[in-house]
Amino acid sequence: MNDGGKTPAAFEQNIRTMIRLVRDKHPLCEIILVATSLPNPILTDPKAPFWGNQQFFLNALENIAADSTGIAVANITDMHRYLLSKKRFLDLIEMLEGARIRSILPDSKGRLWFSTWEGLGLLRYDHGACTVFGEEDGFISDQTRAVCELPDGSIAVTNSGGVCVIDGDRVSRTYDEKDGLKNNEILCIATGENGDILAGSNGGGLYVISKDGIREIGLDDGLRSGIVMRIRYDEKREIYWLVTSNSLAYMDRDYNVTTIKKFPYTNNFDMLLDREDNYWILSSNGLYVIPAEELMANG
Repeated sequence: MNDGGKTPAAFEQNIRTMIRLVRDKHPLCEIILVATSLPNPILTDPKAPFWGNQQFFLNALENIAADSTGIAVANITDMHRYLLSKKRFLDLIEMLEGARIRSILPDSKGRLWFSTWEGLGLLRYDHGACTVFGEEDGFISDQTRAVCELPDGSIAVTNSGGVCVIDGDRVSRTYDEKDGLKNNEILCIATGENGDILAGSNGGGLYVISKDGIREIGLDDGLRSGIVMRIRYDEKREIYWLVTSNSLAYMDRDYNVTTIKKFPYTNNFDMLLDREDNYWILSSNGLYVIPAEELMANG
């Protein structure tokens, strides 16, 4: 952000130089370029210019990724531009000051959901209006990790203690230990096409919450770990990828588990599919990039 006084061309050249220096020593290094957030637009005093060409730097990073291999762009610029279109810069800072944000989800209505940890609960930005959901509204706790939008437009939320569902402006359902979540410390959440809620727990495996009840998928079903940290749906193959504490696995539509046996590393955090059908897998050892079909063939 501090390079606002540089031209986009100079900024791009600087980044290319840094990449070249890195790859001179580490030719196989894969790189994520994080596009800058935008500075406060009131900072336009000529005596202390801070707002400058930052809004154009995203294009420079995309130019680099387009003609390079092993490079991706994280588009923070457009996300921040969208936030600023709904709230003043200072409003965002004041509302989220001191909050530990665990995740941000845009929904189909253009709203943003901020999951925060302790004290603030879940924040919903709805085209400028902010609504806070917490224990007083029916949440199991104010500790929220993640949300997902269900097919009917309702929002499923992971609380420390279970799962809550928001319909409109109210908490309509909760699921906790008494409902069958034996391990109710939920780390991640996703949904199936049939409306099932998939909740990954911190030691109890995966829970499938459906109209028929709660089903537990654990070690006896093919998982190598009961700690499920991420669930990612692969729309093309109609499978659900699971990132556990020691392995990668996927489930078919009937929730049958296949664990990947030959992946070179076990301590992975997340995975994303790119437009070229490659999976980018974030781990404590760096980034791994592998064609999706090749990854599945290792099962």
